[in-house]
Amino acid sequence: MNRTGWLRARAGVMCPRRSRPRLGALVALVVLVAGSTAGAKPPKDALEAGAYPASFRLAVAKTIQRGVERLKSMQAKEGHWGKADDEHVMGHTALALLALTKGGVDPQDEAVRRAWTRLAALPMRTTYSVGVYLLAVHARHAPLVDVFSLDDPASDASRARRDPALIRAALSEAERKVLSEGVKFLLRTHGKTGLWCYRIDPNAPGWAYDLSNTQYALLGLRAAVACGEKVPRATWERALEGVLGVQAEEGKRASLLDYRLKDGYALVKKKRASARGFRYKLDKKDGPKGPWTEFTYPCSGSMTTAGIVGLTIAREGLGRRVPGALRKRIDTGLRDGLAWLQEHFTVTLNPGDPKIHHYDYLYGLERVGMLLGRRWLGRSDWYRAGADHLLALDAQGGWGEHVPTAFAVLFLKRATPPPAVTGR
Repeated sequence: MNRTGWLRARAGVMCPRRSRPRLGALVALVVLVAGSTAGAKPPKDALEAGAYPASFRLAVAKTIQRGVERLKSMQAKEGHWGKADDEHVMGHTALALLALTKGGVDPQDEAVRRAWTRLAALPMRTTYSVGVYLLAVHARHAPLVDVFSLDDPASDASRARRDPALIRAALSEAERKVLSEGVKFLLRTHGKTGLWCYRIDPNAPGWAYDLSNTQYALLGLRAAVACGEKVPRATWERALEGVLGVQAEEGKRASLLDYRLKDGYALVKKKRASARGFRYKLDKKDGPKGPWTEFTYPCSGSMTTAGIVGLTIAREGLGRRVPGALRKRIDTGLRDGLAWLQEHFTVTLNPGDPKIHHYDYLYGLERVGMLLGRRWLGRSDWYRAGADHLLALDAQGGWGEHVPTAFAVLFLKRATPPPAVTGR
């Protein structure tokens, strides 16, 4: 498991934009694993930044294996997951396959082979499905890194990323076709507002576009780029505008806790922020103040993680050439979105919309942590808290059907590849 992001010299929101040399990541890693200086008094308000206990690592590994076995038991004999006539059957199948792949299942395993065969026979119909399919193709060729491998300072940090040119060379013609057609599909479902809708529909009204579809479209495009595909710069720019547009305009004042590492501790650094979450859509309904005065959808944890991930991926897609004014808006959006997550942090439900999308939210927390290189939200270690909760639910009988089970495995594996670490 690569934790390069939060093992850089500064574990904050600005790290992915200013990527650090690999040497800096490894030096920071040594500091983390070494722990505090023997006998030294911990700095005030500091958090210990050491490795996770061996007992916790073992429990996580065993739980991941059980989750993988459950997923395999849920697969239909034809190779898919979910209902065969569901329009999202490609997405359900690709999601389970992604979890199996990240979970370390042998590529020649019968369940994996049947899933790939089934996917090849399915048409591309929805944004969700295509986005996850592209993630699965990339995962098939990405390095398989143990979830806790970088707790060892002797570990090779470069293993979590692979040169897109090398992946491209290893792809089969069928896989190249999937990537090419997948990117074309996602470019056609991208709306003028900057958000994505469910399917290709040139006449789709503005309300048909939402942040959830957008998140999976951007994840899929990022995976395609990691496999050597090209995405127009205008797509990333328009996506940024769309995602920023569904963030709340106002929010409660907050102090976002950021961190800098020193002597094995994470020292708290505060940033002024407005806790502004993200919504599924900007639809409005009639409210106490009159017609169309109240938002239909609340700000929620699942959508705020989606917004943060969307901004991060689109910024990554633009590379270093981000205009100053746009960079400032992105940084503000990320800062305030993180402040919202910090102020509403929990792992037991989806904050803001507690009756639905709990596991989607947890997988969103994983993506935020990995893409932004953050180990903590506020003073909470998001991974330890989430993993402890998932382990407790597993002990009670599991996580339910194939979708939440896949999300749980992906969370526990910290499956999202961090941004590339390059010199500057």
